[in-house]
Amino acid sequence: MMFTSIVQLLISLVLIMLLLSIVASGINEVIMFIFQTRGFFLKNALKEVLDDSKLNKNYTELLYDHPLIDQLKKTQHSLPFYITSESFSAGLIDVIGNESEKLNVLFKQDPVTLTITVDDIPKEPDLLKRFSAGTDLMAYSDLKIFFRTLIERSGSYTELKSNLEKWYNDYMDRVSGWYKNRMQWCLFLIGLVMAIVINVDSIKLTRELYHNQTLRSQLETAATTFVQSHQGVRMSKDSLTGIVKTIDQAYSDLKLYDLPIGWSYPATYQEALNICYEKNGLGNTIWIVFLGLLSKLIGWLITAGILSFGAPFWFDLLGKLVDLRKAGKKPVTETISNTAGS
Repeated sequence: MMFTSIVQLLISLVLIMLLLSIVASGINEVIMFIFQTRGFFLKNALKEVLDDSKLNKNYTELLYDHPLIDQLKKTQHSLPFYITSESFSAGLIDVIGNESEKLNVLFKQDPVTLTITVDDIPKEPDLLKRFSAGTDLMAYSDLKIFFRTLIERSGSYTELKSNLEKWYNDYMDRVSGWYKNRMQWCLFLIGLVMAIVINVDSIKLTRELYHNQTLRSQLETAATTFVQSHQGVRMSKDSLTGIVKTIDQAYSDLKLYDLPIGWSYPATYQEALNICYEKNGLGNTIWIVFLGLLSKLIGWLITAGILSFGAPFWFDLLGKLVDLRKAGKKPVTETISNTAGS
């Protein structure tokens, strides 16, 4: 029975944290949607490699002006959230190859009139040679060394493009890790604000759920239904309306149950302080209040840390716990048919 109660408690806690994580993730998505965080992060990551303006040019800006990348923007003033390796490689090869056009002009002077005319030399049809010629015009830099290394490993345009795509995919894997770390800190801060505003004290929440079997049973039923009706937790990244709807649905699901979260009427605390003062005196009362505030602060920080893992993590864990619960014998308890979202 003790094992069953613990699993039931874990399911209840994970479901609550999952719904809170959906709200936190949704708020984070709204912020990123408004401020184009993904687009700026991607561009800044590419600048770390392609901004060679001290010695040559800022090839990131030239790349973003290229039609292959420019067409990915939703509006003229927005930035693409994602660039495929094919678009990146083809666009960058063309940008560097365009530098070779400086060599594609021939100046002629008429010996009689001394008039100078400019004749165009046909462009190099071999895109590898064109890329190589553009690289040769660059001043010596780390970026030029990188391009020369790619050229030396490539026997054709197809190989050059393939090598550049492989590098880009590897680099984007690292960028994704940096981005996830940054988003985890953002979710922690959002989670901390949420924990304080709606008073989600994980210590108090765990204690209250442990002593409330009826509420645990309700949440267990809701968790099972939630897992069965959802394939995963996905947050729309293209529609602000869709994100807001997701937040509203998760918050509405939280309000279906009488959860020990939120702020109580101040008179409750005043009455508790009076009783404590009468029994323990002023000194002990101050110490008890300090310990209570410290416990609440720790509870808020635990909540923020939990929410920083993100909704997908808690959904996967909830699914595993529900499967574990199904493997055991279900106790006879009274449940309700409310579900946590649909």
